[in-house]
Amino acid sequence: MTSGFAEPGDLGMRVVFLGTAGGPNPTPGRRGIATALIVDGDIFLIDAGRGVLDRYLEAGLGLEHFRAILITHMHGDHISDLFSFLMYGVGTAHGELPSGTAPLDVIGPGPVHAAVNGSDPFRGPPYPGVGGYLDYSYAGSALTLNSWSIGMPDLRALVRLHEIEFLPGTSRPTGSFEVFKNDGVTITATIVPHLEVSFAYRLDAIHGSVVFSGDTGPSPAVADLVRGAGLLVHEVMDLKALLRAGFPETHAPFFRQIHTDIDDVGPIVRQAGVTTLAVNHLLPPKPTTPKATWIQRIGDTFAGEPIIAEDLMSVAIGKT
Repeated sequence: MTSGFAEPGDLGMRVVFLGTAGGPNPTPGRRGIATALIVDGDIFLIDAGRGVLDRYLEAGLGLEHFRAILITHMHGDHISDLFSFLMYGVGTAHGELPSGTAPLDVIGPGPVHAAVNGSDPFRGPPYPGVGGYLDYSYAGSALTLNSWSIGMPDLRALVRLHEIEFLPGTSRPTGSFEVFKNDGVTITATIVPHLEVSFAYRLDAIHGSVVFSGDTGPSPAVADLVRGAGLLVHEVMDLKALLRAGFPETHAPFFRQIHTDIDDVGPIVRQAGVTTLAVNHLLPPKPTTPKATWIQRIGDTFAGEPIIAEDLMSVAIGKT
């Protein structure tokens, strides 16, 4: 593991943890969930939680090298700053970007046509996917976007959308499937147990492979996706600490289905044969569980020493 800022033209692969907090609650010292992967200087953002643009700039990452955003699922703590990143980052910086810059690729879930848990106090299905979320955001920000239209291109023209949609009555893939490919990176996804449509992503490049679990319960699909990869970035919760903090015990069985407990991460890694594990999306996000405890409890079921992600930490993969 190495730490530091990504520089334009960096060779190899580097993961930069921009925000590592799990859940929606603001947490001093940890921003909302968001991670950057740099491949030979090109930057891919996985999720866009609270404070991502500030952390992106604090990490020394340049918008001129920004290529794509991947959204794992449509929970608010993963998308809360997606539109603000586009509007205040990509949109306002467009005049500073090289002429002929390709549109930014945004990859994520399409509409959800049915829900199986909870009630519908706000609206029923279909629920918007990433495209619908952006459409509503454009509409809600119309006054601002119109006033900025002089000297600024249409923000919609800067985005190339790739929605992963499963239509009613159609079968879903049981394994991994390709969702994006360019000259340097191939991205595959697999469905994981969390929301009705939630994904883990694998990014393969000449230097190596990285898998991001997104929010998920213990999943053989993640173990299959990560085989042969150099790094697994996996979410983790300490359910005992959550219960001590007042989390309702009646919800604990459900939470064990949609999140991965600290004691259950190691077996997934061992099953996949991956040698390097970093955990993020920490629940609870406040430092109630000492770092040494995270390491010890995960290490009890994993041969290596896990990396406990912190904001602005970076992990190098391959030549840098």
